[in-house]
Amino acid sequence: MATQGPGALRNDRSLAVDFSNTIACPGCRAQDAFASVESARRWLRARAPDAAPDWTPGEWIGLRGFREDVRRVLRAAATGSRPPGDALASVNEALQGASPVALRYQGGRWSQVRAPGPRAPMVELRLRIARSAADALTGPKRPRVRLCQAPGCLHLLFARSSRQLWCSPSGCGNRVRVQRHYRKSRGAPA
Repeated sequence: MATQGPGALRNDRSLAVDFSNTIACPGCRAQDAFASVESARRWLRARAPDAAPDWTPGEWIGLRGFREDVRRVLRAAATGSRPPGDALASVNEALQGASPVALRYQGGRWSQVRAPGPRAPMVELRLRIARSAADALTGPKRPRVRLCQAPGCLHLLFARSSRQLWCSPSGCGNRVRVQRHYRKSRGAPA
């Protein structure tokens, strides 16, 4: 997907799921990719290299909170439940960053116009993630946001087919297949 201007962030339906899955997960032995400012910057450089990774520790803390809000909204969608109001409000607030307005006074009249110029990098990043969540939840493939079915896994997945059950075929999928084989070879119920 092409960017829409210098420094603009691309929209990507799976970004919100990937962002949500940066949490530590004992089931798949994943570490928290946002455990520190530097580890968050590494994840961002790998996943969204066009995003400006120069933020303050306070913005990093805010981004970790936003991650939890996005996660709560996506988990609600995956389970068919109502999202928590505060989490949905947080995602909606980020979506509203899409239309900053400015007041204009011209010819004796006031009007609101779309504000020109780039948005702050953190506002742009939150907007990109919120748009990704909105696209994942309202697009034609909406039912594809699911919980990983591997025991102990806390991650979500954006299923590419109706048969996809695990967040990672080589991680959780392999672990489930090995456990199934072990049980089968030992005569234990699967």
